[in-house]
Amino acid sequence: MKKIFVFAALCAVILVLLTSCSGRSLKRFNFDYPLDFHAQIKFDGRDYEANVSLSGEADMRIAFTKPESLKNTVLEIKSGNCYLRVSGITLPITDGGYSSENGLLLIRDIFSLPHSSYTDANVITSSGIKYCVENYKTKDGNVSAYFAEGKTLPDKISAVLRGHEIEITIVNE
Repeated sequence: MKKIFVFAALCAVILVLLTSCSGRSLKRFNFDYPLDFHAQIKFDGRDYEANVSLSGEADMRIAFTKPESLKNTVLEIKSGNCYLRVSGITLPITDGGYSSENGLLLIRDIFSLPHSSYTDANVITSSGIKYCVENYKTKDGNVSAYFAEGKTLPDKISAVLRGHEIEITIVNE
């Protein structure tokens, strides 16, 4: 009898964990464009704050608000070309693709993950908030998105892509 009770309790716990994430539809980064949000960004140990705009899978604009030295600076990729806008001057970035593949513009890859890169989801509680954490694996690395109940965007995204550590905390939608 004790074994049956333990087995039933274990099944109930597994069922709760599975339905906690799958009870709501998994986002799998099916975002509608344009997508605009304000975020705190940690990229390879450096802290930034910016307004991020994605007008499509390949086009992104990062308008920095912090640190002070980058305030009002815009980093942009549009139609495969990278630009830096400072004090009303637009400068093309001609570094052979390094900026788009290894710099902050790499963030756009997080928001264009294919469905096939989804691996699994689990439920965690952090600071009293219950998150469904969706995990993705691509040829360039791993991404985890932390979705709170009722939110259209994840509260936090952590990734290691092409050897770069990225953490994005979305502070508003």
